[in-house]
Amino acid sequence: MSSDIKILKPEDIKQNLISFFKNNSLVPIVGSGFTCGLNAFNGIVPNGYEYKQHMINELMTEDFSEQEKEEITVANFSTLCDFYEDDENVPPEVRRNYLKSNFYKVTMPQEDIRSSFFNIKWPYIYTLNIDDAIENSSSFKKVILPNQEFNDEIFLDEKCVIKLHGDIGDIVTYKKSGKIFTSKEYALSLDKNAPLLNKLRNDYKTQNILFIGCSLDDEIDLKTLSAWPFDHKEKDTLSCRIAFIKGYPSKLQKSKYKIYGITDIVCFDSYDMMYSLLTETWSEAQKIQTSELDLYNHIKIENIPGSNIQENQNYFLWNKVLYNLKNGAIKFPYYFIKRNISKVIVNNISKNKVHLVYGSRISGKSYLLADLYKTIRDREVFYFDGRSRITQKALEKLLQKTNVVLLIDVGTLDRNQFEYILQNARCINENENNIIVNVNNNDSDTFGIVKWKLKQHIIVSSDIITYNLDNKFQKEDELQEINKLLPIINLPQYNEKRNMLDQLIYGEQIIQKKGKYSNKKIKIETAKELALLILLAIKEKLYSSDIINYSLDFEMAMALKYYDPFIERIEANNYEKDASDLSRIKYILNSPYWLKRELGNYARNEENHYQIGEAYKYIIKQVIEFSGHDEYKRRRACRNLILFDIMNEIFLDKYHGNLKLIVYVYTVLQELLANDFHFLHQKAKCYLNYSYFLNEKNPEKSLDYLQKALELSIISKTMIENMYESTSNERLQITLAHTEYTQATIMCGICVSNNYNTIDVENTINAIELALLSPYNGEDYQRDYTKQTSYSIHNFLNYCIVHYDTLSISQESFQRLNGLINRFLKR
Repeated sequence: MSSDIKILKPEDIKQNLISFFKNNSLVPIVGSGFTCGLNAFNGIVPNGYEYKQHMINELMTEDFSEQEKEEITVANFSTLCDFYEDDENVPPEVRRNYLKSNFYKVTMPQEDIRSSFFNIKWPYIYTLNIDDAIENSSSFKKVILPNQEFNDEIFLDEKCVIKLHGDIGDIVTYKKSGKIFTSKEYALSLDKNAPLLNKLRNDYKTQNILFIGCSLDDEIDLKTLSAWPFDHKEKDTLSCRIAFIKGYPSKLQKSKYKIYGITDIVCFDSYDMMYSLLTETWSEAQKIQTSELDLYNHIKIENIPGSNIQENQNYFLWNKVLYNLKNGAIKFPYYFIKRNISKVIVNNISKNKVHLVYGSRISGKSYLLADLYKTIRDREVFYFDGRSRITQKALEKLLQKTNVVLLIDVGTLDRNQFEYILQNARCINENENNIIVNVNNNDSDTFGIVKWKLKQHIIVSSDIITYNLDNKFQKEDELQEINKLLPIINLPQYNEKRNMLDQLIYGEQIIQKKGKYSNKKIKIETAKELALLILLAIKEKLYSSDIINYSLDFEMAMALKYYDPFIERIEANNYEKDASDLSRIKYILNSPYWLKRELGNYARNEENHYQIGEAYKYIIKQVIEFSGHDEYKRRRACRNLILFDIMNEIFLDKYHGNLKLIVYVYTVLQELLANDFHFLHQKAKCYLNYSYFLNEKNPEKSLDYLQKALELSIISKTMIENMYESTSNERLQITLAHTEYTQATIMCGICVSNNYNTIDVENTINAIELALLSPYNGEDYQRDYTKQTSYSIHNFLNYCIVHYDTLSISQESFQRLNGLINRFLKR
């Protein structure tokens, strides 16, 4: 993308604003011009220049020499703030009275054109101002303060205004407020303000940002921008940073805007026009946008019979394209089924549009085009797969036709041809034609061309219909249909959790054949690279906000290049965005099975265990940093990262040999998470499972791990009980019950190891009674009953029945045991 700033008129940006509003991808940052001149408690809200003059006047006392006064007069805003905020120069009560008089109890009259800004459903508003005009005059009443930890959910529950400088209400209420004016306050805020700055950085990098009421000639606004601790020019290629200004910028002003990554300057004749344009575009956004060709028109259709197992398997495992250019035929394998989206597209053919079908690299896009070619029979259909090329002359000839359908893989077209199709969208409609183009989700160039044409007003959004093709079959119908066909050609059936790429790799392993993606290996040079893969294996998708929180920008950029098509970058759908996280970009794992298999192979080498431990430490340290002092947020963010079952799953090993690794990971995380009861419980489960593994080889070591597991479960249980006592949170009862079940299971294992001595048996009966009386543990018992592990509660009770007459336990223990047997074994 060019670094030149675009200088635009209001009409040039109108269509883009409509699109941004529709996509919920425009975030405002308002400056001092937004509220200056409004009436306050005992004065008028000043602009930056007026506030600077006030500080200079207060500093012009006899305490300073003439030379010092001259230095004050010419000082920049940052230095002036440092002088002004020094109690020896200006008394605190003077500063406080000025702020209260001019920034407190500010309201914006409804007749003020600026108030129309509040009629727009912004996800939230960033403000560089400290006054209370926004919360007093609009529904954006929830104030988010700097240097304060916040819950992301607040942005869902309330309409929020984010005050980057601080809040006048806070200033007049508390002796130590959270304002950020001086250099020292800015420096201290970089650590305390990490969650808010991460949110700001994510928005600034990936959203379309609108600066309104901000002037880079205004030193208040300039100081805030310059203090943000990130590269202002770092941005997603598909996002804009727009500044609304009055008049035309000078060369020097353009240079200033360029420093802060501004991409578009929109010039207005008056301030009122800025707010009129926003109101207008918001309202609009709420409304519902030859003979040489015979080769592509007369394509033979062939079907591979189910009896030809070899050819069908080749198509499946090698992911073969269906269109054979050599003989001009589309071959449909026996397992081919019609996708639901195909029916939707066919129903939309009457609308005569440009149809864009987005999907990951392995999602069946080419199969979809082939199916549409076979299905649409009432008009001419031309099919171009990704290995074809079409001349500009041929394309122009096609668009002159009437009542035809063009099926095109985007790889067939060059950039100019794709632009040409968009430019002729209305002509396509008038000629009753339809063009259906397959596009990869991570094709940022194509996304950019579409947005560019919208911005140029060459097309409107209604000229295009977009679809998203899932890389998993729909469970209700598609999955059932294909699973009826696969066994006939000796291929394994789909699991509803596996996507198409998963199934390719799974299938080739099952029938011991090599496919085109089977040899892709992970390569690890740093702990951060490994941390990224671990996070993807756990989450299967990461949003741009996650990448910022975990500081993995560089690692993700490299992963996209090396691991394509397994890892892809795509635009998030509107339904995935809300005010708590407006991330426009997400990174998806197209084959969880592949990554877990590769991580398992990597972990099989014990020399790699240290690096895996370092990767986990990095992940948890980042969670602790972006969670701040919010223990609930930290536990929630860590929970899936430290679950034993998930660790066991992502380091996939058909030989079950990675338990030693998981023990090591929990050991290196102990210092970071020793106060997290979830972590202690999961570590106890790990030690329990590791003791199974050691039982036959090293019974003494196995018992040692059982004792350690019991200690961990007891400490975890105590922590949960203490928290429940102070919070009365019923959800903690569920956590407590699961911990008690783990503790009872551990004690069953100790009984086995100690040959069921009396004290162990009595203690275990008590623990089992406590665990099984909870309504939350029924599923755990049923699961263990099915597994029939040696340490299970079910096996313990069976042992007690078999050896009932020889048990040397108290009468009270017998009563408890009888109750358990009658309830859980005789039903």
